[in-house]
Amino acid sequence: MKLRLYLALEFLALFWLLPLLYVLGYLPLPVIPTLLIVTALCCTILWRDKEFDRTILWRPGAIAKVLWPLFGFFVIGAAALALLVWLREPERLFDLPYSKPTIYLTILCFYPVFSVYPQELVYRAFLFRRYRHIFPRERVLVWMSALAFGWMHIVFENVLAVALTLIGGFLFSRTYLRTRSLFCVGLEHSLYGCFIFTIGLGRYFFSGTL
Repeated sequence: MKLRLYLALEFLALFWLLPLLYVLGYLPLPVIPTLLIVTALCCTILWRDKEFDRTILWRPGAIAKVLWPLFGFFVIGAAALALLVWLREPERLFDLPYSKPTIYLTILCFYPVFSVYPQELVYRAFLFRRYRHIFPRERVLVWMSALAFGWMHIVFENVLAVALTLIGGFLFSRTYLRTRSLFCVGLEHSLYGCFIFTIGLGRYFFSGTL
């Protein structure tokens, strides 16, 4: 009972209170350094867990389990996102690749490594492993992961970032549940993230990141 209470409080503090404190200005570091510090903490906890399956941290072979649904949903989602930009802000469609190609290529190179993988380690591998005792049903774990992932994006202080990452968090959590592979879920996350920067929605996820 005490362990579950401690884990519940830890979950609330790490995944709900921390982003709120960031928005309120109580955390002085930019987003990425803060994320990397949290990732290092989560890595340390996972590494000390002798029962944690470390092959989860990569396991590319698991892509065979989700290959078609992963890319199928991405094609549908990408089309919907592109249509959204075209209807609401047509002047921003593909704006970043055209106007700032160096920044765009830098994002494509470093975003999967310094943003995507740390997020997936924290919000999928760590969350699913660490809090399985307070959320014993896998469906609940999926939703808790998605909700926490969406809430984390309040650091960008716009509704669209939270809404899109809530949907994305659900898709990524489902993929992780089926594969137990950070390679697979990181690939999926990178596809959506890089596409968002490509079609002009990156400004909703960029402010304060660097």
